[in-house]
Amino acid sequence: MHLRTVIMATATLAAIVIGLATSSPLHAAASGPVAAYSFDEGAGATVHDASPQGNDGTTRDTSWSSAGKSGGALAFNGSSSWVTVPDAPSLDLTKGFTLEAWVKPATDLGSAWATILFKEQLNDPVYGLYANSDTASPAGVMSVPSGTAAVRGLAPLPADVWSFVAVSWDGGTLRLFVNGIKVSIHSVSGTLPISSGPLRVGGNGVRGEWFDGLIDDVRIYNQSISGTNIRIDMNTPVAPTAATPPPADVVPPTAPTGLAAANVAPSSITATWVPSTDNVGVVGYDLYQDGLLVGTSTTPVFTFTGLSCGTSYALGVDAFDAAGNISGRQSTTVATLPCPDTSAPSVPPALAAGAIGSDSITVSWTPSTDNVGVAGYTLFRDGVNAGTTSSALFTFAGLACGTSYVLGVDAFDAAGNTSAVSSITAATAPCPDTTPPTPPGGLAAGASTGASIDTSWTASTDNVGVTGYTVLQDGVSVGTTTTTAFTFTGLSCGTGYVLAVQAFDSAGNVSAQTS
Repeated sequence: MHLRTVIMATATLAAIVIGLATSSPLHAAASGPVAAYSFDEGAGATVHDASPQGNDGTTRDTSWSSAGKSGGALAFNGSSSWVTVPDAPSLDLTKGFTLEAWVKPATDLGSAWATILFKEQLNDPVYGLYANSDTASPAGVMSVPSGTAAVRGLAPLPADVWSFVAVSWDGGTLRLFVNGIKVSIHSVSGTLPISSGPLRVGGNGVRGEWFDGLIDDVRIYNQSISGTNIRIDMNTPVAPTAATPPPADVVPPTAPTGLAAANVAPSSITATWVPSTDNVGVVGYDLYQDGLLVGTSTTPVFTFTGLSCGTSYALGVDAFDAAGNISGRQSTTVATLPCPDTSAPSVPPALAAGAIGSDSITVSWTPSTDNVGVAGYTLFRDGVNAGTTSSALFTFAGLACGTSYVLGVDAFDAAGNTSAVSSITAATAPCPDTTPPTPPGGLAAGASTGASIDTSWTASTDNVGVTGYTVLQDGVSVGTTTTTAFTFTGLSCGTGYVLAVQAFDSAGNVSAQTS
């Protein structure tokens, strides 16, 4: 049991004497319990309240025993057995209480909390009586504003021996009795809260603390009764109710079928199944994880939570009815999804520019590494996403000539993890030259012979530079020169020719002809 704030008392005899001298309110004389159970029914799934309040309960996974402290008793299995009594105003013991029971543990209880009585509220008991606690002794507990107060005994209850355990609270002092002897006291004042939770016998649904053994002659009072009256109850069996139990339902539900995983995540599995049937009615289903009971459901769906990723689990379900009959269990093995990948790839190394054009730059890099695998790369131009690739090569296109760019690349994997960006600065090639030279000026003929004519001209100019000149004879190119003079040869004597020259630059731009 995990108490939010445990106030513990283990009193010596001297402390008990002091407690008696200083405790407040005297014990009230017993005026009758608000619930009392003889457990003498012997059959069926109902335990009848012998008090006038009618707080009957329903058993689950218990069995009837004829070897009670007096008459019959209920046997609890220590793992899933309990009696459930629905909430009622008579069970809201706000100003005082006494809880009593005969118990016979089946084994040494060690240091496990073992429930006898437990009134449930969210996360904690309102009040409770335990056959054993974490100090290997019986205990009584109650809710207080600061948490949960506990009064513990001095020694464990012996196994396979009947012991009478009681706890009382009179609004100021919590007292624990074992076999009619007061063994511990603790000062606790206040008012108990009102809870809509059920009363449980033999186990509880808040902490999952179970009793293994026999329980008999349970009484609950809405006041603190005296030690004398507690000893009277110890020696007086609860009178069995006169009610005649209905015929026992001994038919279990059919086993659930079609158990399967409907939704699987890294830390949870939602299972569904075909509902069971029962001769009276299915009350609910118990769910098991690797053989351990982990919850119940009233519908054919349940989510197992708090699981480890990438792990296989044996999941099981059985059905139970109001009589406590349990079906066979259906099981299946399901694995959670693999653990999520949260590791980013390494930063792409050795990013470098390769082929560079006036409107494009091709870059390459050494591939990144990743714990699972690199899915691809995202490329950036001046910080803006420019595309993705699955290879270690990418061409940035549509660039401006003669311009510098900040080019970057990061790696990503299938889980969406992204590396840091690797960047370089690179420039496109200069803009192409499209301006032709000026036409050559002053083309003139110089010396001539019967077969040649010398020509010269004024040099052309160009925005980048004149590379040379093409000379033409009657519109046909007959040569080139890098100077401003040229001799036309192989001519016919006494013949007229149209001679021309035009300038060109390294970009291939050509000037107009001068003739």
